[in-house]
Amino acid sequence: MAKKWYVLRAQSGREDKVKETLEKRVKLQGLEHLMSRILVPSETVSEIKGGAKSVRERKIYPGYIMLELEVGDDGAIPDAVWFLLRETPGVGDFVGGQRKPVPMAQKEVEKLLGEVTRKEEKP
Repeated sequence: MAKKWYVLRAQSGREDKVKETLEKRVKLQGLEHLMSRILVPSETVSEIKGGAKSVRERKIYPGYIMLELEVGDDGAIPDAVWFLLRETPGVGDFVGGQRKPVPMAQKEVEKLLGEVTRKEEKP
């Protein structure tokens, strides 16, 4: 079994809530070894409206969540994870397929994790 990153469609505008729900359900069902990380890539944006500067979080990929999953040798998502995802409100399908979705390319994963790391380092 190997860990790979996948893109999951989520209800737009509810990505953070879906992430929270997934994290709780994974912990309750003891599946941390199969779904190790869940990310909603976002960036901090400064805006000036009406002469006032405001800072807010903006989703880099609205409507999508990134998951690091342990998959079988055949590339299939384990049944326990599959059913957990299918039964979670606000979760759609995987990008690139159903039971055997296409994992993200390693370059894309490194770029994504680099963006998240840079965001965390900023004060």
